[in-house]
Formats: sequence, structure tokens, C-alpha cells
Amino acid sequence: MKLYWKILLLALLPLLLALGLGFFRLELIVRFQRSGREAADELKMALLNSRFKAYREDRSRNAAVLAGANDAVRAVQNSDTGFLVPWGELFLDPLRYSLIFFTDGDGIVLARAHDPYRFGDDISAHPAVAAALKGRRSVGLFELDGEPALLETRPVMLYGEIQVGTVGIGAPLTKELLAHFSEGTGLGIEVEIEGFPPISMEECCGNTERKSVALFPSVSEESLKFRRIEAVFTEDELGADLRYFQRNLVLTMLLLSVTLLSGLFLLLRRYLRPFSLLVEDVTLLSGNQEDFFELRKRLAHNYLDTSHEVSVIAHSLSRLMERIQETITLLEWTSRTDPLTRISNRLHLDSVLEQEMKASAKTGSPLSVLIFDLDHFKMVNDDFGHQAGDNVLRRTAEILKSLVPVGFVGRWGGEEFLAVLPGAGEEEATEFGERIREAVENEPFPIGRRVTISAGVTEMIPGDTPGSLVGRADKGLYEAKETGRNRVVLRKA
Repeated sequence: MKLYWKILLLALLPLLLALGLGFFRLELIVRFQRSGREAADELKMALLNSRFKAYREDRSRNAAVLAGANDAVRAVQNSDTGFLVPWGELFLDPLRYSLIFFTDGDGIVLARAHDPYRFGDDISAHPAVAAALKGRRSVGLFELDGEPALLETRPVMLYGEIQVGTVGIGAPLTKELLAHFSEGTGLGIEVEIEGFPPISMEECCGNTERKSVALFPSVSEESLKFRRIEAVFTEDELGADLRYFQRNLVLTMLLLSVTLLSGLFLLLRRYLRPFSLLVEDVTLLSGNQEDFFELRKRLAHNYLDTSHEVSVIAHSLSRLMERIQETITLLEWTSRTDPLTRISNRLHLDSVLEQEMKASAKTGSPLSVLIFDLDHFKMVNDDFGHQAGDNVLRRTAEILKSLVPVGFVGRWGGEEFLAVLPGAGEEEATEFGERIREAVENEPFPIGRRVTISAGVTEMIPGDTPGSLVGRADKGLYEAKETGRNRVVLRKA
């Protein structure tokens, strides 16, 4: 092979490497965006299902109240339409519960809260009413007045034993009701029921993605059957733009590569090796934390004698990575530190407690937990102001931090603090709590008033969870408060 072609091939390799890295990173962005969109869609579906579940539970509660109130039961027994209409109107909702009716024991309508002048007709043959007349609660989708409706019926029982009638509550299944359920999710809903035209929201048009979902589970065999229920997702415009950009970028970079090959020929020998090494180093950014530290050192020291452009890039990347590392360190410290007291926050304490409990269970060594609470702290805030209260909290945290032996201490919340003492049994932990109590009691706080603290102590036993362990210590704290405060109470399992 001629030297020209060898040099040209050598020049092409790093260029292809750089392009491949760029395309790879872009593909990662596209995949990340796609996975983010899928996660967002799953959250929307979860929200949609939770709304339907809440609707069914709320409807069931209303049905129970409508059928269970003593006055309503008597009114059904006595066919008192004058009482049942205003009673049902109390539960009417223009969208969610626009259908409420009562029947007697023969299925004759006594009252319709949504249509007060229409009663006396026989609906005993209606599947939902027939089920309720047999003493069964019926829930599902039924035809009512010529349109599908989400309906629940149940018997009205006198003294809880004698059936005197039925009650029904629900709403027509309309596009307005579907829009109410999907409000704020950006989803559309399409429903097709046997014997009825499809019901869909106006937003379900255009270029969309559809997924079949189960939104209206029925518990009654008489319920109408669904042919399909679909949630409609809007087009992923950002994903389409990214894919369009990706295709255009490929074409653009190919054309640019062909144009630049002739210019790269003369500069190849000078810049090839430093740029290749730099590209290899930059790919380490997708590696682990050790690669991150090592790469920063290499960028800072290994490119000092290379060409000006490579040196500037390497130095800039090194400085950028140094700032990123400083930011990561600051964020890690902030995420586990209470900003007021400068000790561990509850999130960090939860993690520490779980780890130490696992270690204690594995090694068989003791583990104790103490929970502290400043006595009458609200009076400090009320009498001296919240700034003085903050100063008391900060000084108390300093005392705890200085006196804790081997373990962890942090702010649990408000004026409460938690200490985790691995290797300490209940006696040692109780002694530690007493030292803390005495130190706080003898501390000359700037407010000029004596401040005391109460504590609950407990030791971990087999089978404990973080919740049960802290809960037991909290009971000890409650006992300390109830028996005079400024005390340390050991709570045994």
C-alpha cells in the first residue's frame, strides 16, 4: 500500500473514532429520552388507575351512607319520596354522581334524586337492581336510561337484616367523565362497549400511541362487557426531533469528513497521537469513580508538552472535572447534613440505622438507639423568638456531637435528636443518655434560662426493624415526658 493511502487511513481512523463516540453518545441521549418518556407514561397510567380506584372507593362509601342511614332506611320502608329526594340530592355531583335512585323491595322506583318528578316505574328487571333485590351488592357498567353508566347498587336493610329496598349511585360513562379522570395527565381515553358506539375524548385525535388498559374492573356478572379500553398517548415530539437531528447529523458529518480529509493530511502527524489519546481518556468519563479521579490527573499533567490546542482542551476538561467533583462532594455533604445544626439529617440517619442494624444482626454485637427531645422547646420559641430557639438547637447538637462515644448522632426532626450507638448495650447507652442530659441541664445557654432534655433508650433485639427499634425508643421518650421530663427512660422489648 502506498504511503499516501497509509497516511490517509491513519488520519481517517481517529476521525472515525471521534465520530463514533459522538454518535454513541447521541444514541445514549435518544435512548435516555425514550426511557424517560416511557417512565413518564407509566406514572401517568398509575395516576389514572389511582383516580379510578379512588372514584370506586368514594362511590362505595357514598352508597353505604345512602343505604345505611336510619332515616333513609325508614323512608324507603315507608315509601317517603319527600325525604329520599333531598337525601339523595346531598350526594349528587354533576359529573361524578349524577345518578342516584331508591326502589322499594319490589323494584318500584321511590325517588330519583337527579330527576325528582320521575318515580313509580318498575325497574326490578334491571340487572344491577335485580342483584340488589337478591341481597347482593352489584358494581360495574350497566345500561341505564339508554346509555352506559358506571353504577353501584346495594340492598337497603332494616336493622341490618330485613331488606326493604335498594339504592343505586353512579354516573353515565361520557367523554366529559373520562376527561375528568384524565385531567392533568395529557392522556386520552377511548372506550368501546358491546352494543354502544365508542366513547372517546376529543383529545384522542391525531398522531397518537394507544395502549390497552384495565380501568373499570367489574365485580358483577351482569355488567356490560368492554370490547376495548385504551389510553391514548400524545406523540413524542422531542423524541422525533432527536431522531431527525440524529439522521441529519450523520449525513452532515459524513459530508464534512470527506471535505476535511484533504486538509487533515498535512496536520495528521502533528495532531494524530495527542488527539487519539485525548479521545481515549475522555471515554473514561462513562466509567467508574476511580477512572474519574485518574482521568483528571492525567488531563492535568500528561498533555503539558503537546500541541497548544490539545493542551488547552485537556486543561479545560481537567478544571471542569475538578469543579464537577467539588459540586458532587458538596451535594453529598448537603444531602446528609441538617442545614441548621450541621449534623446528620433524618435521611442520613435512616441509612446509617439500617446499615448498623444489619451489621449488628450479622456479628451479634449489641446496638442501642436513643431519641432525645428538648423539654418545653415551644416556650423557648414563644418567649425568646425562633432565632434564639435555633441557637439552642445548634448548641444542643454540638453537645451531642462532642459527647457521642462511637456512633452516629443527628437531628431526627424539630427539637428531636437521634443517636445510634453500635457496640453499646442498654446500660452503656443509658449512661450516655444521662451524660447528655446532665450536659444540657448544666449548659449556660444565652437565653438565661435552664434548658433540659428528655430521652428514650432501647437496645436492638432479634427481629427488630428500624421502625420498631425507633418506635420503642420513642415510647421511652414519651414515658420520660409523662413522668416529669429531664429524665432518661430505658424501654425494654
